[in-house]
Amino acid sequence: MRLHVGHSALRRLRYIVYSGSFPPAARPHRCTTCTVRLRVAEHLAVARLAEQRRVVLDEITEPRLLHGDLWTANVLLSPGAPELLIDSVLDHDRASWGDPAADWRLYAASRPDPVRDAFWVGYGRPADTAQARWRALVYRARHLGAVRLERHRLGNTDGVAASYLELRAVLDALAA
Repeated sequence: MRLHVGHSALRRLRYIVYSGSFPPAARPHRCTTCTVRLRVAEHLAVARLAEQRRVVLDEITEPRLLHGDLWTANVLLSPGAPELLIDSVLDHDRASWGDPAADWRLYAASRPDPVRDAFWVGYGRPADTAQARWRALVYRARHLGAVRLERHRLGNTDGVAASYLELRAVLDALAA
């Protein structure tokens, strides 16, 4: 089983970069407030590194269903339950199969916070190996691509510019 790092999206990006035209599913967003053009060179570099080190990605042999946008607004709790009980999980449009560590919410939960410790007790911490840390950087790069698109859509030009610096740091760490 091989996990792919957004190959369909990367194929669309390559099509855009190399052919200069946009297939119907990848037409550019026309934002009247955006002044920053989006660049994909760093993401293509991440894809090349992921392909070169695919053996590290292939260590994940049992993909899991990932939600992709799990946070409080997408969880319904059971009213009147004696303890917190999740009734429903909503908004599955970003769901995919893959390494549980690839879900962006796990990245957010990995930041130090005593409240998050309870989450990790129940969920189990990801492995702390060189390979797991490298995969986490690939997943972070993928997440930064989504963040960049969202910031662009919202006209957040400062946020788009900052995403290039964030991605450059991730790319440097991946290449090290």
